[in-house]
Amino acid sequence: MHHICRIISVFFLLSPSFSMAAEKNLDEVQSRMQPFLFPEIKGHVFQRFGHLTSYYSNRKTPTEAEVKKAGFHKIVVSTKEEMSSEIYFRKGDPRAPTVLILNGVGAEVLTGSYYHTALHLATHTRWNIGIVENAVNGKWMKRNQRIIFSGYETGWHLYQLIESFRNQEEYKDYMGSVHLVGHSLGGNDAAFAVYFDTLLQTKWIQSVFNVSSPSDRWVGFKQLSPKTHFDRWVVLYLIRSFITDAADLFKKYTIEPIQALFTKENSVQALTQIYLKSSIEYFEAHPHHFTRDNQGRVKAPLSLDTMKTEGILGYYQLLSLDACWEKLAPLSLSQRTPIFWLHGKNDPVVLASHNDDFFSRREIKAMGMTYKLLPYGGHLGFSTAYGKTWQYNMIKTYIEYWHEENVSEVGSEWES
Repeated sequence: MHHICRIISVFFLLSPSFSMAAEKNLDEVQSRMQPFLFPEIKGHVFQRFGHLTSYYSNRKTPTEAEVKKAGFHKIVVSTKEEMSSEIYFRKGDPRAPTVLILNGVGAEVLTGSYYHTALHLATHTRWNIGIVENAVNGKWMKRNQRIIFSGYETGWHLYQLIESFRNQEEYKDYMGSVHLVGHSLGGNDAAFAVYFDTLLQTKWIQSVFNVSSPSDRWVGFKQLSPKTHFDRWVVLYLIRSFITDAADLFKKYTIEPIQALFTKENSVQALTQIYLKSSIEYFEAHPHHFTRDNQGRVKAPLSLDTMKTEGILGYYQLLSLDACWEKLAPLSLSQRTPIFWLHGKNDPVVLASHNDDFFSRREIKAMGMTYKLLPYGGHLGFSTAYGKTWQYNMIKTYIEYWHEENVSEVGSEWES
């Protein structure tokens, strides 16, 4: 908590030579990834259909026994705000990258696409791999008795979770080079965690690789409203942990069943009824987010009064990456954490037009971001459309590059 209360002074731009070097790094990592940027789709016809690839890649959830046999041990990590998350962690080489894999909205922490990404990386590298129960998970909400959806809140929790994990005696030696792999909404959460990591100048997160992630939570949530029966089926399958674990908690804010909230045409009602009220309760209990420094400047993207008086429009500022990224505008490229966004044109959950619009209107390289749109992949279905090895190589190449950049800066040695 003390981090957010720290006075954030003026950010200083680094010299042009540093910015040019950072831009060169973005080009160089794309060059390394070039062999994988134009993949061939696997032979089966059904893999061209977004709904089917989405389901097929996420259909199997392993048992606790299977996860333990694969070398992942479950631990519970609590933050300073006494919010806890389960993490399935497999130790590798302390000098190697530590990859934390994040779940999407309403999904089980061991959903197929998350677990198999983790297992493939753990099997073929000496890296340290953690599967993190993110705050948009139903079991997390039930355990902590809190509903959060805004990127600001989930990103802050994730940032605090990394801090607590770093401070654990058994794991602190494994947290020198942290990289996030965000699935679906977990990717947006990762971007907000980077915001706090950058704002507070802790620099714990070295890179982020996002898969099927919405750049704008507000638009992404509105697009959850199904257009077809297939859409409804996919959405309900992906948010099943809300239905099985958090139903009673949702009843505190609305009498409507969860299924209706996430599949009705007017999904904005869910935001108004549930998320806005829940967020106001949180910020009233944690006013440090809205304190001012000794010059009277607000140290957060918005004021609590804005949320109360402007309602959903004020809340939107919490959901939008733009609101937070404006705070980082003075930073040069070399001071930013690189974020890669991978998306499928046939994604039935997070429509491609959503991210296309977001990235087309911004100088994303100046934000440290890279966006790649592929024809297929559905929602989290790239391993089905293009193969597990292809997805593994994409993630490994990206993280390996930024890990090498990090250890070279601090003078460490690491053999890939």
